[in-house]
Amino acid sequence: GGQLTEQCTHIIDAIRFLGGEIKQVQALSTHGIMNQVEGSNIDDAIVMNFQSENGAIGSIQTSCFTKSTSHAAMGVYLSAASREKVYRFDSHACDLTIQHTSEKSEKLLSKEDPILLENQAFISALRTNDTSSILSPYRDAIETLKVSLAADLSIKEKRTVKIAAL
Repeated sequence: GGQLTEQCTHIIDAIRFLGGEIKQVQALSTHGIMNQVEGSNIDDAIVMNFQSENGAIGSIQTSCFTKSTSHAAMGVYLSAASREKVYRFDSHACDLTIQHTSEKSEKLLSKEDPILLENQAFISALRTNDTSSILSPYRDAIETLKVSLAADLSIKEKRTVKIAAL
């Protein structure tokens, strides 16, 4: 699955949920940064540009070598902007910051660990054969996987890939 599938599945889910279905992607990758990991065969970093069905465009960047520093936190986050506001989900906890104006922002903190809740629901579904606690249907997972696979194909074939063609 690589970088996008392993690290950014839920970012792609969030983009699809908030901004609509993704129409096409174009991606690039790089290798050689993680040269201290013998036999590594995954991309060190990927950038994926996308266009949604509604015309919105965006970009996802992912890497396996970034870490938090005193100057800036690197990791999982999602930024989205409209004409009125900027939205940023930070960390795996998906805390949301809404920048209303340059002077006014609000921060909505997760009350519970969403990754823990997700894993608990999944394990419960496996144990009980009851999927009612899983909030996203299997069909959504397939659509998100198509986006990651389209990016992999774009990297391999050096071209834009339309999701509908998969």
